[in-house]
Amino acid sequence: ASLVGLCAVILAILLYCYYQITMIESSMKKGLKKLLVEQQEPQSQGSFYFPPSASSTSSTSMTNNKTILGDLKILVFMTTHMSSQHEMYLRSCWPQALKNSKLLQSSDIAVYLNPPFQQRQTSMQLLKNTFAHQNLTIHLYNNTRNDAEPLSAATATANTGTETKTKTNAFSSWFQTKSMIQKQNKAMSIIKQSGAMDALQQASKHNWFQNYDWIIRLNPDVIIRNDTWMLDTILHDPSASGLFINCFQEYPTRGYKLHTDFFAVKTQDLPRGAFQHPQGRNAEMAFTMDVQETILDQKKHRWVPGAGPKRDICRAGLERDIATTDVTHFHHDWNFDYKCPIPFAG
Repeated sequence: ASLVGLCAVILAILLYCYYQITMIESSMKKGLKKLLVEQQEPQSQGSFYFPPSASSTSSTSMTNNKTILGDLKILVFMTTHMSSQHEMYLRSCWPQALKNSKLLQSSDIAVYLNPPFQQRQTSMQLLKNTFAHQNLTIHLYNNTRNDAEPLSAATATANTGTETKTKTNAFSSWFQTKSMIQKQNKAMSIIKQSGAMDALQQASKHNWFQNYDWIIRLNPDVIIRNDTWMLDTILHDPSASGLFINCFQEYPTRGYKLHTDFFAVKTQDLPRGAFQHPQGRNAEMAFTMDVQETILDQKKHRWVPGAGPKRDICRAGLERDIATTDVTHFHHDWNFDYKCPIPFAG
C-alpha cells in the first residue's frame, strides 16, 4: 500500500509539472505571437527638413567641397533608434568625422529615426546640432522594434505577461526549458534583422533617393575614418556602382554577403523596386540579392580596401587596426571615456 501511495504521489507531481510546463509554453507562445503581430510596417511620424545654418552656407570650405563633387549629389543615409552607443558617437565622433572628410562635408544627410517616444525631441535636437552645416532630413518613425537583450531563464517567463507570473512559482520555473528560451531569442533576432531593412524599404517606397547620384548608407557608430579612396573612386571610376564590404572577405570561396552597416551605391544601378521585398535569411543576404544582377554580376562593385572583418562576422573593420582601416564599426566602452576612440586620417 505504501508503494502504491508513493507511486501515486510521484504521478501527481509529474502531472503537475506537465501542466505547469504546458501553461508556461502556452503563455510564451502567446507573448511571442503578440510580439510578432506588433512588428508590422512602421508608422511614419513625419519628415522634417533642416537647412544648413546661415553661417555654414557662406563658408568658403563648404563651397570648395561642393565644387569638388561637381554636379554629383550624394546622400548619407543613416538609421538609428538612438541607442546610447549611437548617441555617444554622434556627440563625440561625428563632428570630427565631418571635419575630416570632404566627402561627408559635401553630402546631404537623411536619418531614419525611430527612438523611444520619450527620446524623440532630444534625439532630433542632437541630430540638428551634429549636422548643423548639412542639408538634414529626419524621417521620424514609431519605435516598433525593441532591442531586447537575450532572455535568461530567470526573466523569460516574466516578460510574457501577468498570466504566467500568477501561474508560475519557484518550483515550476525550474522547468522552463532552454529550447523555449532559444526559440524566443531566435525570433527576436529575426525581428532585428527585419528591422534593419525597414529604413531601406521606406526609402524605396517613398523615393527618398531619387534626386541623388550616390547613397552612402551607415549607422552612427560606423565611421568613415579616411575618405580618400572613396572620393577618388566616386569621382574617377565611372564603371564603379557599388562600394562594398564583404562579410566573407577572409573566406572568398563562400561568395558574397555584403555588409549593411556600411555601403555606397550609385542609384542609377539600383534595380527597380530595390529593397521593397527583401529576400534571404538576414539583412545582409537580402541586400546582396538586391544588387546581385545589376552591380555584382556586372562587375561594377569595388571592395573598400582594408575594411573587411577578420572573422565571419558582418562588422566593418572587425579586429583590424583602427588606425589604418578606412571604415570602422567599433563598439567602444563609453562608461569610462567620452573621447572619440577613432584616430582619423590626416
